[in-house]
Amino acid sequence: MFTKIVATIFSFFFKLLLGTLAILVITPLALFAWRASQPMYSQEFRAMSFFHLLAERQAAYAELATKYQASHPNVDVKPGMCFGVEVFVEFAVSLPGSGFYTLAGLYPDLQRYVNPLDVQRGYIPDNVTYANFLTTWWDTFELFIWQLIKHAPHGPVAYCRIAVP
Repeated sequence: MFTKIVATIFSFFFKLLLGTLAILVITPLALFAWRASQPMYSQEFRAMSFFHLLAERQAAYAELATKYQASHPNVDVKPGMCFGVEVFVEFAVSLPGSGFYTLAGLYPDLQRYVNPLDVQRGYIPDNVTYANFLTTWWDTFELFIWQLIKHAPHGPVAYCRIAVP
């Protein structure tokens, strides 16, 4: 009987933990999926949604790759590679990086792990609270995306150097 009670308690806490983890994962994903379809706040994006920005950049990369291939027939241009790398960097580097910078805005002690130049550039958001953490994270993500876009014209691959929109 004692083991049955312990097993029931253990099962309850395990389910509670899994439920909490599911909420902690699903909530940011749902919010970011919704925000990606809404106009971005930064003026540089001209009120485009993130999805619209991605479509525009994909078309620009494809056009540049086609033109570059036509003018450089001996170069092996890989269509889609530039856009794929950019999207990978946005989600594998910029999204978690902007999350850490937002967390550093919530917990200032974490700022010692942030590049001092990034602190000076204003990448650490002010007035971060638990209530506005996710929306502030998205705003910081927009800053990271803009810096990535500004870097694109100077990248190492010639047919990936699209201009800033």
